[in-house]
Amino acid sequence: MRNVFLTLILLSLCTLGMGQINLREGIVITLQGDTLHGDIDYRTDEMNAKNCLFHQDGTSDFTNFQPGEIKAYRFLENGRYYVSKHTPDGKLLFLEYVVRGQLNLYYVGSTIHNNIYYLEDEKGELIQFEEQNYTVSKVARRKNLYQAFAMTRESESTQKMLWRNDLTRDVATKAVVNYNHEVCPDGECEILEYRSKVMPKNDRSAHITVQAGLLQYGWTNIWFPGVDNDSFKKGWTASVGVEAFMQKIQPGLYGEAILSLYHIQWDGAEDGYEFNPATFEYELRPVPYKVVINDVALKAGFGYQFVKLPVQPRIHAGYAMNLYWEGGEVGGEEVEYTASKLFHGFYAGAGLSVPLKKGAILLDFTFHRSSHSDHITSTRFRTVMQRFSYTLGYQF
Repeated sequence: MRNVFLTLILLSLCTLGMGQINLREGIVITLQGDTLHGDIDYRTDEMNAKNCLFHQDGTSDFTNFQPGEIKAYRFLENGRYYVSKHTPDGKLLFLEYVVRGQLNLYYVGSTIHNNIYYLEDEKGELIQFEEQNYTVSKVARRKNLYQAFAMTRESESTQKMLWRNDLTRDVATKAVVNYNHEVCPDGECEILEYRSKVMPKNDRSAHITVQAGLLQYGWTNIWFPGVDNDSFKKGWTASVGVEAFMQKIQPGLYGEAILSLYHIQWDGAEDGYEFNPATFEYELRPVPYKVVINDVALKAGFGYQFVKLPVQPRIHAGYAMNLYWEGGEVGGEEVEYTASKLFHGFYAGAGLSVPLKKGAILLDFTFHRSSHSDHITSTRFRTVMQRFSYTLGYQF
């Protein structure tokens, strides 16, 4: 047990040095108009609006730019482009550029409040409106879109698009592009959309995970020749799963479905009586045995990850059911064991997620307990299995 924990601690220290930030290739435009190339820390929409942690090519230091200290920054692999702007409510933020043209569209996302959209006309006047469902009252919609309608009065079709649909990013983008096409019918107005060609990890809600590691496996009320039921046997485990984050409900909350394989194998010898034809007596001799157990578990549950931290602690728990197969040998001969059994139980675990430039390293400790009951004649037997797994994995 002590060696396992020491191994996990060493692995953690190694991976922490590799991936405390989520670096992506990008550029920074200074106040003087110079372009600097390097890597930028890609975080949530809220964090991207408040700072830009930049590592310039050819240097070893990081610079944390605040809004107003640079003109703009941009991620090259997905096209996301942020510019420094004063908002109508007096804040200085990095606004994400969505559409550039006769009328510009900007965006600031939030996991707590409604997402905000900003329109900018040729004079540089900036107005804002919130993301909103079509089902809200007409009074609420008019209040939200009053300034947007004033700025888009030259295009009735644009106003209808904003009025008759949910105010999502897609609808806002199409409406502003439509406005620019209408006010520039001769094609002289340049229209540029900044679209994400590659969906960054932080934007995706679902992730595939793969993990493998060490296993300690124990049980009670089950019999094998020479097996101490109170001890834990060592083995290995591997799993593949899907995690779906629920940002709209609670940042960091996720649901998961995991398919795990547990495997243990050991051998030894147990004293047993064997008949000797020469003496017509039973003699006590060591009988060799070999035991193999495979256990496939399907687990489903919920977890929480502290997504705003550089290194993100996580916890998870849920329901599990598993099929159990036995095999082996006694005295050099294969033993016919009973058929596979279906067990039910729960699991709970804790660990760390270490974001990398792409994906994340996962360290996890999980406890899984399950049981099965059956009857032999009039006697009721209940088998309880317990597993402790220590795994290292990767999240795509």
